[in-house]
Amino acid sequence: MKSGGGNTRALCGAALLLSVLTAPAALAVPSFARQTGMACEACHTVYPELTHFGRVFKANGYVLANLKQ
Repeated sequence: MKSGGGNTRALCGAALLLSVLTAPAALAVPSFARQTGMACEACHTVYPELTHFGRVFKANGYVLANLKQ
């Protein structure tokens, strides 16, 4: 006896593929760059890698006060 699970899987797979292909591009929001006036490269090398300054900035609670570069 067949349960028809193949049709359901194919339909779900097609829906997933369609949603992936039609999804808009995700773009980063440079909120910290706007807030601090610094370039993104001050904290990032290649996303999600952080520079030494970026790690210190994160460890300091994303606050620039009392940070030494």
